[in-house]
Amino acid sequence: MRTLLPIFILSLLSVSAITLSAQTGFFPDNLVVSASALNLRDQPNKSGKVLEKLARGSSLKYLATANDGAFETLDDNYGAWLKVQSGTGKTGFVFSSFVTGLYNLYLEGETIFDQLPEQHWYGVYARDSFSDELRAIKVQLATEYNSFREEDTQVLRTNQSGKAKFIIGTTIRLQPGPAGDLGIFEPAEFYFNNALAPGAMLALSPGAKSDDTPTPSYYLAASGCARLKEDLTMALENYKLTVLAPQDGLPTIRQDLSPWFRTTPGVNHNVRLRWFGDIDGDARPDAIIEDMPEEMGMRISLFLTSKARDGELLRKVCEYWPPLD
Repeated sequence: MRTLLPIFILSLLSVSAITLSAQTGFFPDNLVVSASALNLRDQPNKSGKVLEKLARGSSLKYLATANDGAFETLDDNYGAWLKVQSGTGKTGFVFSSFVTGLYNLYLEGETIFDQLPEQHWYGVYARDSFSDELRAIKVQLATEYNSFREEDTQVLRTNQSGKAKFIIGTTIRLQPGPAGDLGIFEPAEFYFNNALAPGAMLALSPGAKSDDTPTPSYYLAASGCARLKEDLTMALENYKLTVLAPQDGLPTIRQDLSPWFRTTPGVNHNVRLRWFGDIDGDARPDAIIEDMPEEMGMRISLFLTSKARDGELLRKVCEYWPPLD
């Protein structure tokens, strides 16, 4: 059961088009200027000296969140000051509301409170009973009545007849085609339970592009302890989520994904595998994992193999918080 939040908190949680999250402070490694122009400043405030004027589409490398991670309002925009490096090598600060990640995750039919950024748009759909596909799509904001808010809101719609499992907006061109072997099924139906609770181990597959092309499988393994508290609620302690890549005749490669799943003492996080397949076309398994790091709502995170660093198997590229409606 959802708890109704004060209006000022609800309004912050509802900025669903912005994946640079105000709730967890997550920012992807690579950013793109989404404003028509943006100043790179020498200090994390509007009074900082302008080091460089950045055009729309300029690439930036995210280094850190300034001002101890504090979020603030700047010219009616809510966000944080980010320390970044520009393409010319200059290091300075920009405000997060005017940049976006290389990848952004959306759900069709969800309420959108901002304008959509200029991106290439793709949707993942059930191709048939046993496979998914990635389609190039067009998106639009349609005005529809929201009974929860008791007002008209803008919702995300596409030019496709079927409903997308999820939508990706990206500055990178992706290759449409087969994207996985789920089809009309969901991970919960494949495994009877898609919960990544302590003791669970679930397989990830990119889906076979052809019968004679082998593809690797990874495994998500969850460990930790669930403790019954005095108030009869469950507390998840020492939670750890590990992705494993077995290799023939070689040690299994392991990566701890736990840093991306911040834990709050006394809260059962309900981590679940939402989808797996191949988004970036590298024939290795990508994944979408959902969790509830706080009691404010659900978070959906996209992990890609193509963005993994040395020693990693997967790397988080964006997150999405569906609005509370």
